[in-house]
Amino acid sequence: MTEHTFLALTNADLGLSSLTILGAVYAPGLVCTNCQHPLNFGMVVNTQTGLALLGQTCAVNHQPKLWVQALQSKKYYLSKFEVDQDAKLPVSQQVYFRAATLYRQMHPEEFFARLMLLPFFKDEEVTPELCRDISRMVRPIGKLKDLLSRRDQLFRLQLLIELGDQLENQKAKIAGLLKVTLLNGLTKKQNAMVVAIQHEYGENLMPFSQKLLAAWPPAYGSITLK
Repeated sequence: MTEHTFLALTNADLGLSSLTILGAVYAPGLVCTNCQHPLNFGMVVNTQTGLALLGQTCAVNHQPKLWVQALQSKKYYLSKFEVDQDAKLPVSQQVYFRAATLYRQMHPEEFFARLMLLPFFKDEEVTPELCRDISRMVRPIGKLKDLLSRRDQLFRLQLLIELGDQLENQKAKIAGLLKVTLLNGLTKKQNAMVVAIQHEYGENLMPFSQKLLAAWPPAYGSITLK
């Protein structure tokens, strides 16, 4: 199995408290352990039968609104270190850090993307030249929301392809969509198709959500499925 890393933050990380919610994750590709529907935001909830990963609808009785709000500015990242670095930056520079981080998550092999992030990681000066270089690097994909959408599409498909032969006749389609995502991103119709496949294979995707729960609490704001 390829490694899949998700942002996972405890209540202490988020500055929140609850009798039942222990923390939250941003995990496109995983499913709610209650309804088996795909999620982005997931609440880790302590239930009478153990830990559960609940999407926003299934977590409604636990009042998850504050946890979702807390993750909105953090969903670009995969670790607490990155979240903390973002919080140090002026708003004018956050967009460049977020864009470069998302790009590198999609292209981890690219040395140039890694180089663009070093000044942010080392608390060095973020120059106008660096910001222009980042803009040029991500321009083929689009604005920040486009980068986030593309990253999330990629994560969903990468987890689906792990199902292998369980996908049956959908396997070739998922592999094809994965290539399209890396090259051009998905159309609305193709994205809807992926979500429909996630619904169809929700039971098959459940073990990934259960793996995340088995690794709770997270170390350094992330959980990696192996």
